[in-house]
Amino acid sequence: MCSKAIKESMPSLLKQNNGEVASEERIEEETKTFPYYWLDSIEDMKRGK
Repeated sequence: MCSKAIKESMPSLLKQNNGEVASEERIEEETKTFPYYWLDSIEDMKRGK
């Protein structure tokens, strides 16, 4: 379920950041790595960063 939601939102997120339409390969890669980025962000907030 989460992977599906991430994959659906990733094209909009990537376009918002760089203004370009992302390739399917890039969307797949970002879908795989986003959960780790999200967890790292939560840990940084907990540490006060």
